Amino acid sequence: SYAQDITINYRTVNGTANGLDFTAVAGASIVIPAGSTTVTINIPITDDNLYEAGAENFAVEIVSAQDSFANPITVGTNSAHTVNITDNDTPPALTITSASAVEGGNIVFTVTANRISSEPITGTWSVGAGTATASDFGGTLPTGTFTIPAGSLTATITVATTDDVAQEGTENFTLTIDNISGAQAGPVVGTGTILDNEMAVSMNLTASSVSEGAGTATITVSLSQAHTHDVIIGYRTVNGTADGSDFVAVPTGTITIPAGSLSANITITINDDTMYDGGNETFQVQLLSAEDTNNQPISVGSANHTVTIADNETAPVLTMGDVVRTEGGTFTFTITASGTSDAPITGNWNVFAGTATAADFTGGILPTGTFTIPVGMTSTTITFGTYDDVLQEGSETFTVGLNNISGADPTPVTANGIIQDNELSVAFALGSSAVNEGNGVAPVTITLSQAMTKDVTVYYRTVTGTAGATDFTQVTNSAVIIPAGQTSAVINIGINDDLIYDGAPETFQVQLLSAQDSDGTTIPVSIVNHQVLINDNDPAPTVTLSDITIVEGGTATFTITRNGLTDEPITGNWHIGAGTANAADFGGTLPSGTFTLPAGVGSITVTVS
Repeated sequence: SYAQDITINYRTVNGTANGLDFTAVAGASIVIPAGSTTVTINIPITDDNLYEAGAENFAVEIVSAQDSFANPITVGTNSAHTVNITDNDTPPALTITSASAVEGGNIVFTVTANRISSEPITGTWSVGAGTATASDFGGTLPTGTFTIPAGSLTATITVATTDDVAQEGTENFTLTIDNISGAQAGPVVGTGTILDNEMAVSMNLTASSVSEGAGTATITVSLSQAHTHDVIIGYRTVNGTADGSDFVAVPTGTITIPAGSLSANITITINDDTMYDGGNETFQVQLLSAEDTNNQPISVGSANHTVTIADNETAPVLTMGDVVRTEGGTFTFTITASGTSDAPITGNWNVFAGTATAADFTGGILPTGTFTIPVGMTSTTITFGTYDDVLQEGSETFTVGLNNISGADPTPVTANGIIQDNELSVAFALGSSAVNEGNGVAPVTITLSQAMTKDVTVYYRTVTGTAGATDFTQVTNSAVIIPAGQTSAVINIGINDDLIYDGAPETFQVQLLSAQDSDGTTIPVSIVNHQVLINDNDPAPTVTLSDITIVEGGTATFTITRNGLTDEPITGNWHIGAGTANAADFGGTLPSGTFTLPAGVGSITVTVS
């Protein structure tokens, strides 16, 4: 022991172990306390998952020592200590994948370790005959070596095959790895499969076309030569421009080519919709695999077939109706397609000047824009505003055109718009008027909001109400002219003075249909209806009742007679009043009742027992 603390400086030195296996120390110190003779240096050891093929070592070295007064202490000859680390990881285990290729190609096997090693893993490999023999490998069963580099998990083994002309079907062999170093001992075996290229499954054609209305699309799959076993072929459909709305999709399906046969058909259902598909659409049928009933794979040659569905709907045709609005109002044109489309119908629209110019529209420019009819729909609207000026212009016209149409018949479409001037209009002076039946005519005044330099022709008609054809002269369609410079004209409707009592006053209407100047320019009509009331000049009819005499026990028949004409039934009550005859002469009750004298009938009878 020593009377002072001793400081010992030390370090670690790599051997077969390195900083991945323990915590390296480039330089550190530890103290032997005064009066003591030992101290322990602790070096942390790393527990990795790496196979290290036995024990690894490193050294701990004393570099120098001094007491607490910095006086050097001699380091003896035993200044280094070797530490052996015993590996606690088991050697890696190897596996080998099965692999296949068409004869004449390379079959690539993958050897995989379940953990990495600090050293390369090596070994030998050899091919063992199965149904495949040495002749399938150029005359000699192949052999070789493999190496999985340190720190890696895999290596590949490539086995070349020979392309012969024999029809052999699928052949098998084994690949064995052995004489393994750096991993668990072998042997480890994998299976290789050689696919015969003298027998293959393929599509007869790479493409075909079918009408949408055909119902099905048929694709023929062929075998290069007849087989002694059934051949089961897996396939699927893949969307293109056609999708599940156009055909019945098959995510995965199978067909069988019977033993001894060379072909079978795949049948895909085609949907006949009523939607325009924009021309032809396509989808694919893909072969996924083929094997016989012994589960032996058969190579697949031409695996893709494109089916084109020819649309049987014509492109929708667009139409657009004419629209009339008063200036300052909003124009809404409806674009209508004759059928639906599976893609949006789009295009541009433009307003083209006529007698209406850019100044007549909101913003002082001719409106333009785009339109879209969504998928499955048949109409949309376009809207734009007009400018309300103070000019007397009469009606003005313009054209709306559709162009650059996609998803429908591309032929341009046009419609007309008419802007009615709100500074000029035709109307009735009054909403209603009355006339006596005996006056002969009913004068109805129409007015123009301001005088024009041209004659204005106003078209009108009459409409029956409680007054009918016997009461006035009906007009189906007639015209009256407001002369240039004038602001009014009178429509005269003939009134029939009949001898029939009409009861309450009767009415009919005069309606304005349209108006235009002598150039054919339309003038708005603001008040279109005028009611005429006809006051009757005939007195109400009277009725008389005849006297009668009968022998008791008989039937009394009284006659009710009308004096004067009426266009309505005459109705009323009748009753027997007692005289020297009383209720006992009528069965105990004085009779009573109602009567109706129909219009046009002069008399009726009432019978009393």
